[in-house]
Amino acid sequence: MATTANYESYANTVAFPFRAVVTNVAQAVKTIPGNVESFQVSNPGASAAYFNLYNQTAVTVGTTVPTIQVLVPATSTVSVPFNVNGVKFDVGIMVAATDISTPLSAVAPASSQIGNVQYV
Repeated sequence: MATTANYESYANTVAFPFRAVVTNVAQAVKTIPGNVESFQVSNPGASAAYFNLYNQTAVTVGTTVPTIQVLVPATSTVSVPFNVNGVKFDVGIMVAATDISTPLSAVAPASSQIGNVQYV
């Protein structure tokens, strides 16, 4: 899992929720800079998948390198909390999910992932 450890304080700020069915088509969580405070991904499928977060406002899945990539086992949920300030995304926040054939796969996971991202 690669991550950029840039932090910016958002004390006394309420995080916004982003909840979506996530596949290999990138979706924008936020199109301006922000911080990811935590995320949770549920994989209802019988095969593992990657959940990818990108510090971008435009992503080509399979080409753009994820800022954070997490393996989500089959029929499992993975929760990733960060410290109180979260992880800074200085361009924007986008998400996508792929199969695990390679870290830069463009192939959709066998089942869509349910992604929840808390951000400010």
